[in-house]
Amino acid sequence: MTAYPVHHDGGYYHFGHQYPSSVMVASHMPSSSFNTSPKIPTPFAASGSSESSVYHRSSAVYMEEPPAIPGDGTLVTHHDSYLTDDNTASEPFFYPCSFDNCQEWISDDQGLMKDHLAKAHDIHLRGDPDSDVMCRWNGCTASVMKSNFPRHVLRHLKVRWECSVCKKDFSRPDSVLAHIKRKEMCLRGAPTRLINPKACRRQIFGDKVVLTKVLGGP
Repeated sequence: MTAYPVHHDGGYYHFGHQYPSSVMVASHMPSSSFNTSPKIPTPFAASGSSESSVYHRSSAVYMEEPPAIPGDGTLVTHHDSYLTDDNTASEPFFYPCSFDNCQEWISDDQGLMKDHLAKAHDIHLRGDPDSDVMCRWNGCTASVMKSNFPRHVLRHLKVRWECSVCKKDFSRPDSVLAHIKRKEMCLRGAPTRLINPKACRRQIFGDKVVLTKVLGGP
């Protein structure tokens, strides 16, 4: 089934088809220009090149006939394994990270998110789930329990879901399912993922990742 973006009044978009409780979103990472573009790891940055056409050096192993790399996204060379980690339950989206103003990429997949927080920001969420972690997202100093921290980050990423029937939106798909069970008029509904305009999907080419905006555009 082909997915197409539909505008949502809250500034979000959703795909034209719905997703069940174990959501499988058709995506392949987007990105390019943001108000402040996430930085490319400096060891791989090509000097004197524009953001739209930049290519980065790496220790890539090139095949005789490498797959074609699309030219309409941002090409980055991963230095953190989470960028090329395919072990996710559903397709992850990626966003500019504003922890400590790092301006790299953070995912809405909790496993990939935790990997980035640990490696890039020394925020480790294992251990006592009731112990607090201070959020260092730009403009936020909230103290949050470790068990709730990924959910807190998702709010910064403005990840939202809505009921396909009444269009009420929630921060998590399981909250939509609970709503559907409570509301008789919504019993035939399903969680629909709203798409933040900054959300990106990825395409992996060996040790390179192309990020492209889910909704397209600059």
